[in-house]
Amino acid sequence: MRKINLPRTSERIRGITLPENGFLYVCDYDEVFKVVIGDESEAEILDDDPYEFLDSLPHSLGISGGKPLLEINGNKISYDFKSSNDSVSVNCNIAGVESIIEFSTFSGDWFAASFSPCGKYIVLAEPYDVELYEV
Repeated sequence: MRKINLPRTSERIRGITLPENGFLYVCDYDEVFKVVIGDESEAEILDDDPYEFLDSLPHSLGISGGKPLLEINGNKISYDFKSSNDSVSVNCNIAGVESIIEFSTFSGDWFAASFSPCGKYIVLAEPYDVELYEV
């Protein structure tokens, strides 16, 4: 797996969308950021309302819940988020190879890990950070 560097968008993330078509969205309490995925990832602030935006999308994760994709194309991820812990261990089984991603959590509010709908990416997120890995 290769970690993709994402631009810093917000200090208090309310939710994210799953990566799709080369981008993902990050929403805080005031703004929506469109993050273009690539070697030089960049973020653009949109004029959308972050509450309405996240609620209108089927593949969003965050404070309002949402169902992560934990298995796709024979690949699997699993984790046990405990709000009192300082990190989450995300167990990955990609093409039969087992690995673990350690993700620091600074907030006990929420955490989510998911494959993208195409299965190309794994996204990890909590209110203060988002990480993206290419499978």
